[in-house]
Amino acid sequence: MFNCNNFFLVTLPILVVVFIVFRILFKILFNYPISVIFRKFDFVAFLFLLLFDGNIQQFSFYMASEWLHLFHFNLAQKISKMIIILFGFLLIMLSVAFYFICYSTYKKLNRILMDNNRNRLSGVFFLTLQVFFRNFYLGFLNSFLRITNYYTMMTVLIIS
Repeated sequence: MFNCNNFFLVTLPILVVVFIVFRILFKILFNYPISVIFRKFDFVAFLFLLLFDGNIQQFSFYMASEWLHLFHFNLAQKISKMIIILFGFLLIMLSVAFYFICYSTYKKLNRILMDNNRNRLSGVFFLTLQVFFRNFYLGFLNSFLRITNYYTMMTVLIIS
């Protein structure tokens, strides 16, 4: 739980402030061609994308190490582990469903959030595979391989 302090104390506030500033810039510059640069910031879903999409690998790395040692006798540690499990469940559920929710909510405007993929259901599926599952897999794999020697860990990570 304390592993993610950097995210909650530094990354989260900075990204929220930057998002709000760029959203205001988009509203001010809406009638000018330069507003295309800030168009993504008009979508509230893009804030979630900024916050969690880039940090899935870090979260899954820390969650895997916490999940290896789930059982404790101390009540405070049990509550901490329960919060970690709930946070992990919410992270997985929201990250998998995020692009599908955006696809159904924003319809044609979802193409702005789709990067290089097509704005179709198959494109949303492949974007979820590219972004979430790859990062989630690498984070878990890296965490589980920490107990092996360096050469084994690097070989497995390079092959995958």
